[in-house]
Amino acid sequence: MRYTLNLLSIIIISLTPSILHAEFSLSISPGISHFNYKETDTGGAVLNAETGFIPGFSLIASNNSHSFGSHFFTGNVEYDGQTQSGIPHTTDTDESLYYLFYRYDFKNINDQKNIFIGINYNYWERLIKAKNNVSALYEEYRWWQLEAGVKLSKTIKNNKKIIFELAGLQTFNSNIIVDLDNLGYGSPRLALGNKSGIRNLLGLDIKLNKNTDIRFAAEYKYWGFGRSNAKAISNGSRTVSILEPESTTKLWRFFIQITQYF
Repeated sequence: MRYTLNLLSIIIISLTPSILHAEFSLSISPGISHFNYKETDTGGAVLNAETGFIPGFSLIASNNSHSFGSHFFTGNVEYDGQTQSGIPHTTDTDESLYYLFYRYDFKNINDQKNIFIGINYNYWERLIKAKNNVSALYEEYRWWQLEAGVKLSKTIKNNKKIIFELAGLQTFNSNIIVDLDNLGYGSPRLALGNKSGIRNLLGLDIKLNKNTDIRFAAEYKYWGFGRSNAKAISNGSRTVSILEPESTTKLWRFFIQITQYF
């Protein structure tokens, strides 16, 4: 985490001169996301699934080409899976997802079409709650993603603009920490397989006045992790092997974004 914050600090410092000498804007985006996470075995059968709605918000600072921001979502969803011995198990899971991002837009003259690139750092806390004599399980996921895509815009009447974005994602440096302290095995870290993903967005921008815009938008994001390698862990008297299955996540986000220009 310290390395991540240092890297993001360097990005902010490097962008400060350009931000101070360009049109600057701040955006806040409250919204709600539908979270859909699944783990599967090597044959593709679903081992467990977590689904539900999670509220959250975003903060973004931008100038003409540079954008830097953060997204935060937290809430409770339904867990439907099984225990280690294969017994069906249902409970709830507390989810908290955070990510920081930097994006650069290569704009053309008329600003109707442009490509963009970006990088983001993701942190996810997952607490599967105890229920029916099954212990709770806490996990932390961390990963980076590269993003590249295209943005299309079409101006319509009455100061309105339709926005569409389509981007590809590539996950890297993915890992998970599993809290097994209550069993005496500590908190082992597993390296996850990296996968590609996709993100798209459809929005309607409305100019309220010279310095304020509002956006109504829906965003879809899909990513996944490959199966980890097995890792042997010991509590001093017993040695077991653990691994993290392959997984996919689908996130639908519906939000309102208010942007103020300075």
